[in-house]
Amino acid sequence: MNQPILILTGPVHSGKTTLLLKWISQQKKIAGILTPVIEGTRSFLDIETGQSFSMNATGDEQQALTVGKFRFSEKNFSRASAILKKAVNSQHNFLIIDEIGPLELKQHKGFYEALVFILTQLKDNCRLLLLVRDNCLPDMELMINFYNFRTIIYTADTFSQLPAP
Repeated sequence: MNQPILILTGPVHSGKTTLLLKWISQQKKIAGILTPVIEGTRSFLDIETGQSFSMNATGDEQQALTVGKFRFSEKNFSRASAILKKAVNSQHNFLIIDEIGPLELKQHKGFYEALVFILTQLKDNCRLLLLVRDNCLPDMELMINFYNFRTIIYTADTFSQLPAP
C-alpha cells in the first residue's frame, strides 16, 4: 500500500512556505523545492543544497510561463523539476514540492511533468509533501486519486501534527 500524499494547504500568501522553512530547519533527509521570496524575488530553493535561483522570467527570456500577472522562467522551472525528479530516487524521508497551483493543474506546465514522474516512481520509504493552494485542492485530490494514492491534508493550524521523518 502506498503511503498517503501529504498536502499543506491554505490561501495564497497565508505563510505555507514560511511554515515549511521553519519545519525543514529541524529535519534531516529532506529534498525538494521551496519557492520563498528572497530579497524581494520569488525564488526556487533546493532544500538539499540550499542553493536558490530566480523563478521570474527575465525581460529577454522568450520561453516564459504566464499565470495571471506573473511571468516565470521556463528554463528555471525545468532546472527545479530536474532537482525533483532526481530526488525521487534518492534516500530521503520527505520530498517536498512548493507549490502546485493553476500552472500545473490547469495548464499542465510548471511542475506538472515532475509531479507525474514522482507519482509514478515514488517509493514507500519517502513521503511526498505538496503545498497546494486551497482553491486548487479539489483538482489536486483528483490527480492523486488517479494515481491510487490517499491524501492527508494539513492547514497551518494542523501542521504541527505532521509525522516526523
